[in-house]
Amino acid sequence: MPEQPPSATAQVTALVESHVREIVEAAERAARDLADEVEAASVLRATEVRRAAEQDAARIRAAAEVAAQAHVDEARRTSTTWAAERVAHMEELSAALVAGGDSLRRRLPEAEELHQSLQHLVSALAVAARAIVAEATRPPRTQP
Repeated sequence: MPEQPPSATAQVTALVESHVREIVEAAERAARDLADEVEAASVLRATEVRRAAEQDAARIRAAAEVAAQAHVDEARRTSTTWAAERVAHMEELSAALVAGGDSLRRRLPEAEELHQSLQHLVSALAVAARAIVAEATRPPRTQP
């Protein structure tokens, strides 16, 4: 039997199926393209976020280094000032000790003379005290 031409319903159905397949394929291509675009955009955005984070980290690190250096410089100035004050104080004390030593050296002969004079005075006072004791303990004199 000769083949019968397809019915109008079969033709419409085939046409609709073909059209649906084309739409589905186009939708799948669009979905793949969209997914590729989203992935590319995500990668690009992630790269931008990473770059911004690295820049922020670099700025924070630089600011921290500046702040740390400022603290180090201030500590160095403070310790240098303190050390200079201690050195100046030690120099003053050393100068006073040297002056005191020079004064003692100049006064040493005077001190020795004074010491000897005091020893003579004490010896003389001791002799006088013995004489007074001897006089006081001597029997009274009778008058003739």
